[in-house]
Amino acid sequence: MFADSHEVHWVEPRGLAKALGEAYKIRDFRAVFYSETVERASAANLRALTSVTQAEVERGSYSFLPCPPVVFSRTLPKYDR
Repeated sequence: MFADSHEVHWVEPRGLAKALGEAYKIRDFRAVFYSETVERASAANLRALTSVTQAEVERGSYSFLPCPPVVFSRTLPKYDR
């Protein structure tokens, strides 16, 4: 991820799907991607993570999984008020 003060862009690390595929050969699992952010960035971060994940699902990157990865987030309050 790359961040400035207001925006985060999720970029899937190269080889993530491949590494997860190798791990899945050893043990079955389901994938969950989680974004934890401060208040103002929360919606944008979740949209970015969901969008990139969906694109990878459509490309077949996670076809080895029994179901597509789940994406969710948690918003933390900003304390510098």
